[in-house]
Amino acid sequence: AAAAAAAATAAAAAVDPLTCAHLPTAMEGLPGEPVDPSKPLLEGVLEKRGYLNKAFKPRQCVLTSTKFFYFKKGHANPAGTIDLGTIDLVSAVDEAGEFRVFTAGREYVLRGDTTAVSEQWRDGISKAMTNTPRNSVN
Repeated sequence: AAAAAAAATAAAAAVDPLTCAHLPTAMEGLPGEPVDPSKPLLEGVLEKRGYLNKAFKPRQCVLTSTKFFYFKKGHANPAGTIDLGTIDLVSAVDEAGEFRVFTAGREYVLRGDTTAVSEQWRDGISKAMTNTPRNSVN
């Protein structure tokens, strides 16, 4: 089982070669703080359900102490950012290995390649949220 999990993790990593070392240290036009590649809490590939196209697509994800970033394959700038202070709720991981992140304006559906990976990300986001001041959204 451990070998299968290691192979699945390696396969997920092969989906997108972007690593934390390739992340920019500052991104123009984005509110808030830039990605700090020296301080990721979690980094890896999750599948994200699209907002308009409901298919799941692999995204390189980085969780810092204040933000969750997701990147399209081969892109240096994030396709999206979730400020942890705007998250209202992170759901439990369901039987399909999916979990949801709710903000005032959107519901994000994410899943890892295994339920254990999904739970690791869900727990990481939840823990980081509790240490992030709540932001009001107008």
